[in-house]
Amino acid sequence: SIRYRYWQSHANKEHDVAFLFVHGFGANADQWERLAKAIHEIDKNAPPIYALDVLGFGFSAKPGLSYTQHLWEHQIECFAREIILSKHKKVILVGNSIGGGLSAGVSANLGRDKCAGLILCNSAGVILDKADFVDDTRDTRLWEQALNVRQRTLALLDDPKSPRTMPLEAFSPPPGGQVLLDAFGQLVIELLAPRIPSLLKRYYDINPDNADEKLAAAILRDARDPGAANVIGSGAKLPPQRSLNEVLGDFGGPVLVPQGEFDYVSGPERTRQRADQLAKIRPGVTVKLLKSGHCPHDETPDLVAQTILEWLASPAYFS
Repeated sequence: SIRYRYWQSHANKEHDVAFLFVHGFGANADQWERLAKAIHEIDKNAPPIYALDVLGFGFSAKPGLSYTQHLWEHQIECFAREIILSKHKKVILVGNSIGGGLSAGVSANLGRDKCAGLILCNSAGVILDKADFVDDTRDTRLWEQALNVRQRTLALLDDPKSPRTMPLEAFSPPPGGQVLLDAFGQLVIELLAPRIPSLLKRYYDINPDNADEKLAAAILRDARDPGAANVIGSGAKLPPQRSLNEVLGDFGGPVLVPQGEFDYVSGPERTRQRADQLAKIRPGVTVKLLKSGHCPHDETPDLVAQTILEWLASPAYFS
């Protein structure tokens, strides 16, 4: 089972597009509530908003699968096609942290016919220097490994006869396999659990009041669910993924980057460097540095909402 949130403006106007918000590692759909409300408070005619609990996080199921970006991309794309695109002509994908990298991949899969735009809030993902990136050139060995994991993941999901709880072989599993991976994930949970409130205050350094008890309790609750250790441990064995150069090039549509400049995860210097790289990655990418941290959508939702709405009304979105 999966869980998602939905918000619409009081105007209840029909829209050709809708937003799909994708959270980061360890977070859930509730982290988008402040931004969703801010968007509809500023613009009563703004499009409706969906926010998804990615498989393994929040209130979505945590089955015994090998969790990879390919699994999550597949889920997000299926949700966009089956839930959103059945009611709207196009979707605008919005992602934070690893959710940004996943959204970028899905935008390339959907293409401009189905994806109207992409918004990356302090996104994860590899950015290659132009000298290191040439269209249609990849590290063949790593790419084939990634495709192999993707094919086995999707084969399990699409085969109605296969047990959905059958664990797939992990990509680059540690010595000891799944048992050690689960133990590692549980150790991470036990070490981080008492530090979650203080860590959130660092991540929300500009506006620590938004790193409240509700957010900390939700993260801790999710980490205690059966199967959570496998999900958390997956962060140590994620396979290679397409670079942002490649997926943004394949998508070809408008991209907005509301980048929290004071990102505790990457550090301010690296955060500004990534923003500059994204601005130069190809035409059609709009970057806005914000006085915020790693989760600008939740820490400074009014700033991000205003940035998004201004972009939607600008020539950059319609180019």
